[in-house]
Amino acid sequence: MVYYRSNIAIWGCIYLNIKIDDKAKEYIKSKSKDNAIRISLVTISSGWAVVYEPSVEMGKPYDETAYNLHRVEDIDVYIMSNLKPRKNTLRVKLNRFLWINRLNVEGLL
Repeated sequence: MVYYRSNIAIWGCIYLNIKIDDKAKEYIKSKSKDNAIRISLVTISSGWAVVYEPSVEMGKPYDETAYNLHRVEDIDVYIMSNLKPRKNTLRVKLNRFLWINRLNVEGLL
């Protein structure tokens, strides 16, 4: 597991800990051209209900000014600037279901 500690003060926190599991790290390196992921919120609306779901996507964001960049070993992690971590920790994991691989993030409010 990769463990990263940022010294940048974000969201009123002193440190932001980003953890990337080994399987997720291997998956990112094999699928991303530039060894980068972006963590953001996706809006899902259905009729009268609106749900915000955390999302991990491959590659750099189109608008890098809306994200904070963190380097975890050799992986660039772009985090949407308005996201708030719970307990100053984010964890990126790889979930597998049959033949489908999906990156998930834990630790957002």
